[in-house]
Amino acid sequence: MNLPKPEEIQELANKLRVTDFARLLVLTDAVGRFMEVNFSESINTTTFNALLFIATRGGSLPVGRLADLMLRSSNNCTWIVDRMEDEGLVVRLREPRGGDRRVVRVAITTAGAAYLSKAIEVLEQAQEDVMSGFTPEEHEMLKHLVYKINDRMSKGKAKPPELETEADYE
Repeated sequence: MNLPKPEEIQELANKLRVTDFARLLVLTDAVGRFMEVNFSESINTTTFNALLFIATRGGSLPVGRLADLMLRSSNNCTWIVDRMEDEGLVVRLREPRGGDRRVVRVAITTAGAAYLSKAIEVLEQAQEDVMSGFTPEEHEMLKHLVYKINDRMSKGKAKPPELETEADYE
């Protein structure tokens, strides 16, 4: 068996400790786990993100556009939509006559909106708990930096899902 030397492992661990992006990944995972533990229904970040993208874009999206926003393949997004449809969170809609009837839209249902609303309550509580130690200026700085990271990533190869602009939340 070919194992790295202990000093090689230590060097990697030291690099990870000082890598801000590694910390950001750990934080992202922690938020997802917090949602899973504190949400009365079984929520996962994939379902939450899909419902969030649909809700913030008028309540329905073509499945292909949802896949793009979620950085998923069409096949994977179809599986995600299948699961959410089985749970009653979304429905599929065909374009009406006169439109491109090959396009299938996914629309949030009343149950999906309620699910998202409850998830947002949990997130707001988590935000309140965590941000209570921040000054208003630090909170604004954090918000600004999240948008800046998103903007920088969108100019690179690893394009993240589109967030609304910072101005959309003011």
